[in-house]
Amino acid sequence: MKLLGFNKLKVKRLFFFCIAGMFFSVSFCFSFNLANRLERGLELGSRGRIKEAAVIFEEVKGEAFYSSAAESYLEVASDFFQGKIEERTATKIFKGYYHNQKHQWQEAVDTFSQAIRRAPSYTVSYLGRSVAYMYEAFYQTALLDLDKALQIEPDNWRAYFLKATLYRLRGSYQEALNNCNKAVELAPDYIEIYALRAVIYAAKDKYEKAIADYDKIISIDPRYFPAYFDKAVYCQQTGRISEAIEAYEQFIENAPPGYLTYVNQAKRNIEELKGQ
Repeated sequence: MKLLGFNKLKVKRLFFFCIAGMFFSVSFCFSFNLANRLERGLELGSRGRIKEAAVIFEEVKGEAFYSSAAESYLEVASDFFQGKIEERTATKIFKGYYHNQKHQWQEAVDTFSQAIRRAPSYTVSYLGRSVAYMYEAFYQTALLDLDKALQIEPDNWRAYFLKATLYRLRGSYQEALNNCNKAVELAPDYIEIYALRAVIYAAKDKYEKAIADYDKIISIDPRYFPAYFDKAVYCQQTGRISEAIEAYEQFIENAPPGYLTYVNQAKRNIEELKGQ
């Protein structure tokens, strides 16, 4: 039987879901309702209604898959409330996030660039712009933005995470791994980092290490259902049959309705494993 992990079937989605976890809530993710609420918050923020936007971000912050995006947006709102950035800068950043959400990459670049001109030492704008550059495959330009963010804020884990994403997309696995490890040191409780690192390990056929990262994800947030499927696949590939069956069963239990194809695949894999 040919085994294809959740990540291998949706590689591009996984990587940019990781990015989305901090910078925008892409429409293919797990709840259209939550994505729409975040989009509404960004729209309000871009129009200067930042208090209303912050209420939405606070409500979504506790939800699986969208918590990191909501946290990022709340940080911008908080910096505005504390007087660290001007209202015009904040509205531009929210507008840039909104363009990223809509996959309007050039508009995002232009809007984040305006925010950078207004507040050249505010790292969030460089990170947001780097996402748009990455989606357009302008990797070297994105890298310049990430290095600039780290020059301003050397311990910015999001910048290291995005550098890891960039190097992974370019096929530079060791550089990707180095940056992932640095991000883990700085922010050990963010599942996006482990999800990306697991993909890198799997690409290098280091399945045991990938499994360990999926276990870490599950320990942080048991609702992150893709981790169960990929853990099961790699347990199956490494002969850890009972663990594979258990992980497939957990995936079936946690997967939302829109993932029936994967649920059915998990059921078929369980039947094959039990028949061995």
